[in-house]
Amino acid sequence: MLPHRVQLNHRAWLLVALGKAGGDSSGEARGDEMTKFMVLYRSSTSARDQMANATPEQMKAGMEAWMQWAAKAGDAVVDLGAPLTPARMGPGSSDAGEISGYSIMQADSAEALGGVLDGHPHLSMPGNSIEVLEMLSMPGM
Repeated sequence: MLPHRVQLNHRAWLLVALGKAGGDSSGEARGDEMTKFMVLYRSSTSARDQMANATPEQMKAGMEAWMQWAAKAGDAVVDLGAPLTPARMGPGSSDAGEISGYSIMQADSAEALGGVLDGHPHLSMPGNSIEVLEMLSMPGM
């Protein structure tokens, strides 16, 4: 099935592919498994430039905002992730804004994850957006 988009807020969309990680093609999870999502943070400014141009006070305030959000998100955060910078631009590269970081998250549904991502500190910067991709299980693995 083709992915569909769910609006998180006026600046962010979830890109959702049907099917559950660890589930079957019906889109239903088996047992108590939650769906895992790859969360991509997009920005018009690279993470490297953001870190290089931030004062120590700005970096501390930014990390505090992220840690407060992560504490609120709780068990939905599987891996808080890290800042990213392009190592190489390949064919078919997107012009949707540079991917400046990632997280791995889990939730019962894309809509439930949308509630967790609402108010995310990444969205406080103009031009930033969040893209969410559902992680599908590989058949037979």
